[in-house]
Amino acid sequence: MSSTEDKPMSFLEHLEELRWVIIKSLISLVPATVAGWYLSNRVMILLTLPLKRRGISLAYFSPAEPIFARLKIAFFTGLFLALPYIFWQIWLFIRPALKPKERRYVRLLVPVAYILFIAGVVFAYTTVFQVGVNFFIDFAATSLGGLAPTFSISRYLSFAMSFLLPFGVVFELPLIFFFLALLGLVRYRFLATNRKYAILLIFIIAAVLTPGPDIISQLLMAAPLYILFEVSLIIVWLVERAARRKEALAEQEESN
Repeated sequence: MSSTEDKPMSFLEHLEELRWVIIKSLISLVPATVAGWYLSNRVMILLTLPLKRRGISLAYFSPAEPIFARLKIAFFTGLFLALPYIFWQIWLFIRPALKPKERRYVRLLVPVAYILFIAGVVFAYTTVFQVGVNFFIDFAATSLGGLAPTFSISRYLSFAMSFLLPFGVVFELPLIFFFLALLGLVRYRFLATNRKYAILLIFIIAAVLTPGPDIISQLLMAAPLYILFEVSLIIVWLVERAARRKEALAEQEESN
């Protein structure tokens, strides 16, 4: 493939390369989804653990709903399994456009991006998701005269994914800031000076991404987001310091 070569490509060649990246990524989802099908029962056990602790079972309201629910679990599980290969295909596509130094960074960022995504999902499952499920059940039990829970399996899965997947995305924040700092698009002084606006934006993002209106789940998303922002500030500062040291060494060599 031309992605392994450093020769310039025309616009149509880039489109052809992108087409193959998409095709290979979609093909990789097939065996990954098959593997996800066999893992779906274990994944479902994990997702329904907060309900089982309270003696609540899921229900279904159409004959085909359980099989479609299992297909949904299989697909998302397969997506997690296929992400390293998909990230690698994206890396091969952008590699010819990068300088040798930039290639070293991006090659390291591919596994880091996957690890951060999984870390975000795991964090959400062990904190926000558990608290959110319990909050909504308790709220229903103490309002409107007390409501007994009867959850559809498909709607419960959609609710779970709306909690877990956004955390996988927001945990990429330090990586994004690292890239932007390398490109010189963000500065530490600017970010530190405008921290209050960043905090406001963090709470807006938390309110949008959390599926419920309760302040508890929003705070549980806003808190790690703020920590990730502060970590990103440190990363930007380190990148700028490394760049200044490199410039100083280059000036010293020129003067000698």
